[in-house]
Amino acid sequence: MKKLILAICLVLFLGFSSSASAVWIDENYYEYENSGSWLFTNDGNDSNTDIESLESQIESILNLNIELSFMGKRDADNNAVEGEQINVTYSEYNLDGEIDNTLDTGYSGTWAFENTDNVLNFYAVKASNEYAFYYVNPASSFGTWNTSDIGGQKIYEISHFSAYTNSTSSNQVPEPATMFILGSGLMGIGLIRRKK
Repeated sequence: MKKLILAICLVLFLGFSSSASAVWIDENYYEYENSGSWLFTNDGNDSNTDIESLESQIESILNLNIELSFMGKRDADNNAVEGEQINVTYSEYNLDGEIDNTLDTGYSGTWAFENTDNVLNFYAVKASNEYAFYYVNPASSFGTWNTSDIGGQKIYEISHFSAYTNSTSSNQVPEPATMFILGSGLMGIGLIRRKK
């Protein structure tokens, strides 16, 4: 019984954990998954959307009090448009599963702040006539991106990457999955002790 409970706890932990890794897309290449959680995809340009509108959308999804602050933006040609310096790479995996920076397709890659003290909670990836918005928790100074949440069946190349942070200092509510895993572990410990 003890082994069964430990196996269930392990499966739950592995099932709810995620990582930023490369995934197979088609017979030609792999691409990075997005860091964080996808929140929404909107028509238009995040640069032209007022912050209050973005905050309202995020708050309705996450049930958190958000005070969004713009940190910086990097265009597809890797020119810093404004704000903090963010390095954005356009890396693809080749057929051997190795990173091949010569592919330079603009469908996926990595992002990182030059100053590693800077961290973001949210970012937007703009491509075609849409942008996708993501939540990174805990906040990070580096990660991965792709354009797969934009355009439906067609994949577009990136136009720009924008970084945002939540400047509220309120305590964040724990994720339900985290609380479920914690509760499962405590129940397992209780059952093991009870058996003894």
